[in-house]
Amino acid sequence: MPIKQSVQARIRAEDFHDKAFSFTVESVVEDLPASHRDLVVTVSDGYYMTTSLTSQPRREQAFEHIQQLNRQWVASGTVTLAYVGNYPKNGVLTIQNSAAETVVLPIEVTTALTRNPQLTISESELSFTQTAGDKPAYLLLTITQPLVDTPVTLTTDAPGYFQLASDSRPYFGSALTVVSPAPKFHVHIRYAASKPGLHKGQLTIQTPYDSQTVALQGRRTGWLSRKSGLTASLSQPTLESSNPARRTGNWVALAILVGISGLGYAGYTHKCQLFPSLCQDTTPKTTLVKNPLPYESTASGSLPDSGTKAVYHPERAQKNLTQVIDSLSRLQHSFPVDKPGTEQATVSSEEPTVSTRTNVRRREAGKKAAGQTVERTQPKPTSANEESELEKALNKPL
Repeated sequence: MPIKQSVQARIRAEDFHDKAFSFTVESVVEDLPASHRDLVVTVSDGYYMTTSLTSQPRREQAFEHIQQLNRQWVASGTVTLAYVGNYPKNGVLTIQNSAAETVVLPIEVTTALTRNPQLTISESELSFTQTAGDKPAYLLLTITQPLVDTPVTLTTDAPGYFQLASDSRPYFGSALTVVSPAPKFHVHIRYAASKPGLHKGQLTIQTPYDSQTVALQGRRTGWLSRKSGLTASLSQPTLESSNPARRTGNWVALAILVGISGLGYAGYTHKCQLFPSLCQDTTPKTTLVKNPLPYESTASGSLPDSGTKAVYHPERAQKNLTQVIDSLSRLQHSFPVDKPGTEQATVSSEEPTVSTRTNVRRREAGKKAAGQTVERTQPKPTSANEESELEKALNKPL
C-alpha cells in the first residue's frame, strides 16, 4: 500500500493530550501520472490541524510528491490534530494520494478526555520594587501553550501601573495578544508608579481552551518615596492608641529620651569638673606695665664702652703690669709681720743660757700677743664707690 501512517486504524479521545494529537503520513508512488495529485489530508468539522509545512491552523493540507534517487515519488509530513472547544467529538480524518488511494481514520469519542489542555505559566504572582521615580521595574513571565498558533490574550486591570509587551510587539500597552508558532513564549511586564506606596493588580491570560490569572504587586520605594511618606505621616493627625501597653511603652521611651538629654546637659555643664583637661587655657597671658622704669647699669662706670674698639699697646701693658706689682708690694709692707726665718736664725745663733731662754720666752709671749692683736685688727671695709689702688691700676686705660 503506497499510503503509510504511523497511527492505528482509528483515533480515540484518549489519544489527545492537551487537546493535540500528532502523527506522520507518507505516500510512495512508482509512476507519477501527468494529472497527478498531491497527498492530501482532510479533517472533518470540529477539528483543525497544523503540519510540518505550516503552522497556520487549517482543515486541509497537501503534501507534494518529490522524486527520489531511486526514481520513486515520495510525499511525507507531520500532522498535529486538535479539536475546537472543550471536548472532542466524533469525526473523520481522510488521506488521499495521486493513485486515488484513500485512507479514512475515524475519530471516535467513547469516553471523555481525562486530561484537558491547559496553559502553563512560570509564576502565579509577580512582585515589583521601584527604587526611583524615573526608573520603572521589569519582570518576565513565561507562558507554555499546548496548541501553537492559538491566540493568547493578556489584559491587566491596573494599566496605570502595569503594562505588557512581547518580543513580537516590543512596545508596552494595557493589553496584548500573542499568536506564537512556538509552544513557549515570553511576556514582558513593566511596573511604573508616579505615586509612592503599594499598588496591586491582576493579569488575565485567556485562550479558546483555557484561562489563567497572575497576581501583580508593586511597591515604590527610594529616598523620595520615604521622604514623601514621612511628610504625609507627619501632616496627618495621630490617633491615640487604645492599647494601654502601647501607651506605656511610649511613656517609657519618652522618659528614657528625657533622661539621656538631662545627662548630656549635666555633663556639658560640669565638664571642667569631670574632665579638667578640656578646660585648660592654652592662650598665652601678657602682663601690661603702665610706667616701666628705665634700666640703669650699676657697672657702667667701671666697664669700658662697647662702642669703642680697644687697641693693644705692648709698652702700655708692660708699664701697667709694673704698676700692679708695685701696688701689691706696698700693700704687703702695710701689714707688719715678723719674718719667721730671721727669728729662727737668731735663736740658733744664741747660746742656750738662762738669760737667752728668758728672752726667748718673752719673745714667744710677745708673738702671741702680737698675733692676737693682728687677728683682732681687721681691715675696714671699703665702700662701693671707693676704689683701691689695684682696681685703679686695672681700670686704667691702655
